[in-house]
Amino acid sequence: MSSRVLARALLAPLVLVPGLLAGLAADPAAAAPRADPTSATGVEAAARIARPHVLVVGIDGLRLDVAERQRTPALHALMARGQTWRTLLYAPPFSTTKSGPGWSTNLTGTWPDKHKIKDNDWGASGDVADHPDVLTRVERARPELSTYAAAGWPDLTSGGPDRPVISSAVDTRVSYDGDADGWTGTDARVADAAVTHLRGPHPDASFVYFGAVDEAGHECGAAHACYADAIRRTDAHLGRLMRVVAERRARGETWTVLLTTDHGHKDAGGHGGVSPHERASFLTMDGAGAYPGQVSGDDSPVRNVDLVPTVLRQLGVPAPADLDGRPLTAPDPDPFDALTATVAGGATHEAPPGWDVDDAAMGTGGDARWRGWAFTGDARWSAAQRYQGRGGNVRERGTFAVADSDEWADAPHTGRFDSTLRSPSYDVGGHASAVVRFASHYKGHADQAGQLAVSFDGGPAQVVRTWRASRPHTIEHVPVAVPAGAERMSVQWRLTGAANGWYWAVDEPSVTPTG
Repeated sequence: MSSRVLARALLAPLVLVPGLLAGLAADPAAAAPRADPTSATGVEAAARIARPHVLVVGIDGLRLDVAERQRTPALHALMARGQTWRTLLYAPPFSTTKSGPGWSTNLTGTWPDKHKIKDNDWGASGDVADHPDVLTRVERARPELSTYAAAGWPDLTSGGPDRPVISSAVDTRVSYDGDADGWTGTDARVADAAVTHLRGPHPDASFVYFGAVDEAGHECGAAHACYADAIRRTDAHLGRLMRVVAERRARGETWTVLLTTDHGHKDAGGHGGVSPHERASFLTMDGAGAYPGQVSGDDSPVRNVDLVPTVLRQLGVPAPADLDGRPLTAPDPDPFDALTATVAGGATHEAPPGWDVDDAAMGTGGDARWRGWAFTGDARWSAAQRYQGRGGNVRERGTFAVADSDEWADAPHTGRFDSTLRSPSYDVGGHASAVVRFASHYKGHADQAGQLAVSFDGGPAQVVRTWRASRPHTIEHVPVAVPAGAERMSVQWRLTGAANGWYWAVDEPSVTPTG
């Protein structure tokens, strides 16, 4: 956040919360009276205890791999009680790995191509009106619930030169300015205010943000002792919040706690670029549906956009259609993710059961990992070349299929790239039409074509759509007419063209009969 210091220094500290003076007490846990959520009588008390509560904690610039090596009892206890997924963010040119796009992605449940915040100074370019933050969505759907946000970065909660990510529809927003006032003290004040709120009568949906870890990353780097010191101080703040949650759970209340970050840091400090350390993030969930103590690998099928639909589900709010995520514990519909263990070394050509890769027309030689359609994950594939747009394949998850002519041609070869991925057959009997749906990340080349074709009851393939120009990070819905009397339909994806063309990534394919 050091890049924000000059802009933030022009602002006075902002406080937008009733009764904030109580939150500034030296120890609000002792100074503020504890509101007993069971003190109401009869049905009201039972309803208050039964309704779910959600707390989201954001720690800016936190590298989980560094934090796990520190004396961080609150973090380790949270991970032991909950489930953790390591995630990988986008990379330039799709978006910078900075706080603006990071927190906007986490809090809106949409990727930067929707919320339009791709740097820290987004001004009027952001689209949080059409893709609002999760607390605003809760407030609009269930106004009887209390919504709360506390942060030391005003761009999240009060605006400044930029429009805030968290809108004024939220019941209570506590806003300080860590860049102007110093992050160590600011985070302590945020913790004080949050503890007071969480002890109150209606802490239904809350977001609490800490920024000192990121500032330490900028000042000294993630490999330095000062970064570790900031992590330990922030862990103490997290511990205070978790003690209040534990007290309320002991009274019979249902709580879900989610912890995440907006980006990582290079060992030498800084972020915004394409390196794995800058793109690193994670989600930890302590609540119903989580597997205690489980920690995923780098290519889990979880993405940061999954935080919002998880919060909404826990609070009984329907997920809007514009969201890019799905609840963390939702079933995984992707047939390719069964290969996750197989691709641990990089990529595999072993297709899932029922699937087939036809490389009969492929040229010879080339990089064997990328000869024809292969199955891989984002961490490995985007690292093959970091500045060619692979890091923008945000709508692929876990393991996906990729045909990469460019990487194949990096080793001696002859001939052209020509490979076909074929699906099992799908039941379309009795229907006049069907829709083929899949996540797609296609980068075009002058001498390259991507073709989607279908075959009915083992007959010849019929091309139903062709891609030539680039069409990245999309969810494709391709309607297909089903011939009268046809019972089964298979689908194929074919990439053909110059040896040194570009690529096509495909994920989560499905066929839905419609007519």
